[in-house]
Amino acid sequence: TRNSSGASSLLPRYSPSHSSPSSPEMRRNRHKHVRKALRFYKINHGFKVPFKVLVDGNFVNALLELKRGEVQDLVPQFLGEKCRVFTTRCCVNELKKLGLTDAARATRHLAIHHCGHDDGPSPSSECLLQQVSDGDNANHFFVATQDRALQRNVSNVPGGAVLFATVNGIQMEMPSEKQKRQMMESAEARQVQMGEM
Repeated sequence: TRNSSGASSLLPRYSPSHSSPSSPEMRRNRHKHVRKALRFYKINHGFKVPFKVLVDGNFVNALLELKRGEVQDLVPQFLGEKCRVFTTRCCVNELKKLGLTDAARATRHLAIHHCGHDDGPSPSSECLLQQVSDGDNANHFFVATQDRALQRNVSNVPGGAVLFATVNGIQMEMPSEKQKRQMMESAEARQVQMGEM
């Protein structure tokens, strides 16, 4: 796929495994799915409205290719709450380096999260993972990406929440089994501590 600059998109694409047409029943199920995941992150990890969503370039580029609308509008619509949508300088620089000018231009409407890479940009996948890995996602970011490896890595972080795009629009990963297990172990540890008091 090429954008207006003529540059080929080298970024990971949305998954064809999620490309079946959307039906009213599927949309209802997706809504329930999202509500359930949001409840998990609110109760167990302190996520609060307005939600903070950190997007990388390939997510922005995928939404442009899908012609769904502007990322800063689509994310709050999907989550059903007010959101602040961020990206980082590393992500913007990567888009420019790849020649994805339309996607780079779209990031102008997003807030810039200070990622700490002042000495030089890092690959966007490393940059975003670092933002949620430090302090077990203490900033309560949702990470929106098409990068499968980054999705897996974020899902292994306690409190790591993942959004991605398909032909049916934005989707959300359910909390991983590792995250659920971590919460159960934490709850059991608290019960033991209370029993020792």
